Amino acid sequence: MLNKILKYDKYIAIISVLALFLILGGTFALTSWRTSNYNIALDSACLDVNYTKGQNINETVGSIDESTYLSGNTITMASGMAFTSVSIELDEDCYDINGLATIEINVTSLPNQFKSGGNAYGSLTYVVAEYDPTTYNTLTINNLTGHSFNVVARGTITNTGVINAYTKYMEPGEIGNYLVIFYVNNPGVLITGSLGASIDTEVVQFVPTSIDNFEYSIGTFDDDRDIYVIPNGKVLLTRYNGSSTIVNVPSTYTIDGVEYDVAILSNNCFSGNTSITEVNFANNLTLYSPGREELNANFAFNLFSGCTSLVNAPTIPSSVTNLQQTFQGCTSLVNAPTIPSSVTNLQQTFQGCTSLVNAPTIPNSVTNMYSTFYGCTKLVNAPTIPSSVTNMTSTFRGCTSLTGTVRINSSNVTRTSGSTYHPFYGTSSSKPITVEVPSGSTTYTNINNDKPSNVTVVTY
Repeated sequence: MLNKILKYDKYIAIISVLALFLILGGTFALTSWRTSNYNIALDSACLDVNYTKGQNINETVGSIDESTYLSGNTITMASGMAFTSVSIELDEDCYDINGLATIEINVTSLPNQFKSGGNAYGSLTYVVAEYDPTTYNTLTINNLTGHSFNVVARGTITNTGVINAYTKYMEPGEIGNYLVIFYVNNPGVLITGSLGASIDTEVVQFVPTSIDNFEYSIGTFDDDRDIYVIPNGKVLLTRYNGSSTIVNVPSTYTIDGVEYDVAILSNNCFSGNTSITEVNFANNLTLYSPGREELNANFAFNLFSGCTSLVNAPTIPSSVTNLQQTFQGCTSLVNAPTIPSSVTNLQQTFQGCTSLVNAPTIPNSVTNMYSTFYGCTKLVNAPTIPSSVTNMTSTFRGCTSLTGTVRINSSNVTRTSGSTYHPFYGTSSSKPITVEVPSGSTTYTNINNDKPSNVTVVTY
């Protein structure tokens, strides 16, 4: 079923709706199917939104152990997962149009056990994953079971309302093919009731925020401590001073007739801005952070620190290696963005994100998780800790809603000594946490020593 999205002056928009009904407990089922679209104008067709219905799933489901099927940014399909697919294309003939495609989940009814206070709170999970339709031309759970896909977004459903599951910047000729997957991550808990929701896809034109809303430098940048050389052909955005709460950063700006590639000074451009609610990045942006003598490329240090109104975070450029303090103190951030597989440092990345319910998957490149989720008081489920991680000092300190099982695959986890630096220090004494660690490992010693009373350590 194919819907055309049409251009109107500077803006283009369409909403396609997939009605979704999931029976929870004994079965999952996609029992209804509806698609509708709204064309604003009739000038020219630029974008296509294509929904393909997933097979009805009528097998016994109950719930699954996510750590078995989700590793880093890869998910392996399994019996018990409900899914559908979405394809979005920006026509290559629309050379002057860039777009923002958004996949939303509009939840109209939800069993109380998935809401705050329920025994399965934070366990109803959605995943948006990329797939290749030339490889998977028949989309059924039987055909996809055992196959793995790259995850671009993940979150939990904890209430009714609209969830911005994924936003994708698109250029002419670009095609996005996605699976939208649902499952319950809470093995052993009896699930009853039903979920009523629709999957809405909206595409709007990407309208760049004017360069006039930024302070910027070309050639060199002086931060009152050092003078840094900016790579040739780049404009460095040093501070956003605009009044709009939504910021779209393009890949290039033309200044005085010269086109420059866009770079962002991560520690100053947006940090401390308490008004912005959404930031979108075009492809191929470079993030820089001042070093001792030169700009450090691919550092998102302090990028949105203190942005207390930020609800929707941008897709982090795939080249970024350092996310230290990137979202520290973003008290309105509900869902974390996908962490690129190049990232090694997650020190204090989400510290103080008091609205964060769902943690991102941690890629196998990460080594440092010092205070990553410190003070995330609404965080319910912890991600699987990959084998690459070595530092877990205060990782989940003060996460008073955290409960359930935490899997640590690393044998070499260290931390600062003392009970107050334990990864689970300050979690709630009334919420039991079971930590699975490799047998006979350094990790076992460091997690088992000085552990809080609500933490049980088991080996595998």
